[in-house]
Amino acid sequence: ENKNTDQHLATSRWRKFSREWIRTAKSDSLDISWLKDKDSIDADNLPEPDVLAAEAMGELVQALGELDALMRELGASDEADAQR
Repeated sequence: ENKNTDQHLATSRWRKFSREWIRTAKSDSLDISWLKDKDSIDADNLPEPDVLAAEAMGELVQALGELDALMRELGASDEADAQR
């Protein structure tokens, strides 16, 4: 497991993970994350799925309204109406 490797490579994102290490350290999970983005969202602090879905739906409805207005501004009212 990273033998004969310089110290930087041994801890870099391209290092090797032995089968034994995955079994012991990760309980056979291949979910190996070693890069933590300072701006990443902690999944433990996310709202409930129904809240996230409602927010997404609201954003999509708003985007569709903006697209509808754009099509009408471009003179494509018939096409916009056909999409309803």
